[in-house]
Amino acid sequence: MNYRNCSVKETLLLFLLLCVEPTKSDNRVKRLSTPDYDKNRVKALAKYVVSIRSRTPRLYFGDNHFCCGAIIAPRYVLTAAHCVMDKSKFKYSSRSILVVAGTPNRLKFVDDVSVNLPVKNIYVPINFTSKNTNNIAVLLLRDPFPKNNPRIGIINLPNSNPTFNTSYTVLGWGRLYKGGPLATNIMHINITLCIVRNANAC
Repeated sequence: MNYRNCSVKETLLLFLLLCVEPTKSDNRVKRLSTPDYDKNRVKALAKYVVSIRSRTPRLYFGDNHFCCGAIIAPRYVLTAAHCVMDKSKFKYSSRSILVVAGTPNRLKFVDDVSVNLPVKNIYVPINFTSKNTNNIAVLLLRDPFPKNNPRIGIINLPNSNPTFNTSYTVLGWGRLYKGGPLATNIMHINITLCIVRNANAC
């Protein structure tokens, strides 16, 4: 397994992973940015990203995908708290969730590369359930990710705050526009973190 040190740029927004819904104004859908599929960029970063799914596909492999996460340790995945809780803020049963790694194409299972791992436990901060803050969760897997798999890697967590006016990369299989289908191949967009003081700040 690749344990390459990653910059804060590569880490900070990986676990957000296209979970942001586009906003609607004047009956037009606005995108956050233009999605891209850069083969080399995806190859370098997709190994840190997992697909979080319900335990059983409905009709075919990958149609049960509902969120993404980032691999932060051999048995741990970082994701958003809202991904693992229902509308009443009760955690899903760990037995109902499956983590799939090594699959840049979420609909394609590759023998000896793609990995399905069940979840043993889900950890969510109490502040999220009580005050809707700290939207973060950690999944403990029953078994560790396999070692020496070129499509699976552990990303280091950042040790400093994000830098404003810096470009960050977000990856995932999210919808490219409101109401559209989920992406088949993992996509990425580049966004700039900034402090908005007026409408044209960024």
